[in-house]
Amino acid sequence: MSSLLVLGVEVVLIRMTVTAVRIRRTVEVDLIQMTIRSSCFPPGCS
Repeated sequence: MSSLLVLGVEVVLIRMTVTAVRIRRTVEVDLIQMTIRSSCFPPGCS
């Protein structure tokens, strides 16, 4: 019973870390795209 509980907690922690990594990756991609847009590559820079 206790071993099952520990296993469940481990699974939940693994899922949480996986989702956190995914969120972090998407945020990094968004930041990179924003910096590329704000740095304003030629042509079309006002």
